[in-house]
Amino acid sequence: MPIALLLAGFAGTTVLSSAPDGPAPRAAVDVDVRDAAGGVDNDARVSILTDDDWARFDVVPNRVFVKFRPELGDQGRSDLLDEMDAEVSSSYGRMVPDTFCLEIEEDVADFLNRHRFRGDVLEYLEPVYVMEFFDNIPNDANWGSLYGMNRINAPAAWDDHVGDEDFSIAIIDSGTDPSHADLADNIWSNPNEILGNGVDDDGNGLIDDSYGWDFYDNDANPADQNGHGTHTAGTVGARGNNGIGVVGVMWRCNLMVFRVGNQSLSSQAILDSLQAACVNGAKVSNNSYGGGGFSSTFSNLIQSAGNNYEHIFCAAAGNGGTSSASYPAAYTHYNII
Repeated sequence: MPIALLLAGFAGTTVLSSAPDGPAPRAAVDVDVRDAAGGVDNDARVSILTDDDWARFDVVPNRVFVKFRPELGDQGRSDLLDEMDAEVSSSYGRMVPDTFCLEIEEDVADFLNRHRFRGDVLEYLEPVYVMEFFDNIPNDANWGSLYGMNRINAPAAWDDHVGDEDFSIAIIDSGTDPSHADLADNIWSNPNEILGNGVDDDGNGLIDDSYGWDFYDNDANPADQNGHGTHTAGTVGARGNNGIGVVGVMWRCNLMVFRVGNQSLSSQAILDSLQAACVNGAKVSNNSYGGGGFSSTFSNLIQSAGNNYEHIFCAAAGNGGTSSASYPAAYTHYNII
């Protein structure tokens, strides 16, 4: 099936639940087991780290992902944050309950080691991995000559379907140039936000998010500072049949723009973008990046995107020439392409 029809059709279908990817939630650990002091047998202690080999990968220096046990409650969670000398940086409650990104004061390795046996209050604990874009964009304006469109039989799809101006696709990338002649007519406009009034009109915590958000610098200007995201947006949705430039797979669509970095990307910014995309109605996201190890938080949010928002997560497999995909493409959820 041509990809333009696949994305439009699949995103409108009813989705089914899938089995969780990665390790299952651990049973609560008795409070007496959480610390080796007092002669507690080390064999009785169970690490709640998602991946004990996390240090093989680059991580964000002052962030961790956690999932609190639901029985902890608001006050218990607040008390635990004080004890940890941490504060909430991002909440993913709209996607997965009790899941947060925390800003911490100490070294990530020290923090993970100090709290790795806190199964009495946490379901899991993990670092925030750094990801990166897979490909480098040349400065040739006619790069590639769009050979890929014929490879995916796009012209045959265009005979039947050239897109839908009400169909929203999130570009989670280095941002996008909203004034680009081939993109401007396909840039999403937030119908519930009044541009430039300094007010969070739609109540989503983002002020003046008129066409997306920059979760890297945390502002309302997700303009591209790298070029990667503009190129990606053009491949997905450059305006077709307008007599200029190139053409995307979808001639007509709404491109919802999220900036998550230039080359080194925080998975926190990526997941913040995924949650915002789902809440704002994007049925597809393009994710041309990868790296890091397995993350329960990343996996759970992708699964929630499919189960609760009928969202298709398109992920790049990687450019390494290996037979296996990089994360996030390596997660096994049904809503990943």
